[in-house]
Amino acid sequence: MQIQNKKQIIEKLIEKVDIIKYALDTVHKQGYSSLYSGIISSIFGSVVQNGTYFFMTKLTIYVLDYLKIKIHPLVQSMLINFIAAVFTATITNPIWVLNARMAKKNIYVKYFIEIVN
Repeated sequence: MQIQNKKQIIEKLIEKVDIIKYALDTVHKQGYSSLYSGIISSIFGSVVQNGTYFFMTKLTIYVLDYLKIKIHPLVQSMLINFIAAVFTATITNPIWVLNARMAKKNIYVKYFIEIVN
């Protein structure tokens, strides 16, 4: 019985989540500034992500030059970008996970409260 109730709650949440309606409700109730409520963590995540990618790209180029590894320029570019992307994803993933969880929690808590009431 509980599983059915959980499924119904989730289905109601999914039906209620309409991004345009949610955005208009948010602006109406809290003003335009509320749309930028998570911008600091987003900027932080972007800066760390882009900085990590740039740093790893330059470091990989330096290491390949230092080791005097001669490979085709296309393969070298692909290798450099692959290494930089792997390190960037590994380092910045926790930031984006936290951002997504915090944003998702806030949306679903609001609609869950509306359903319960």
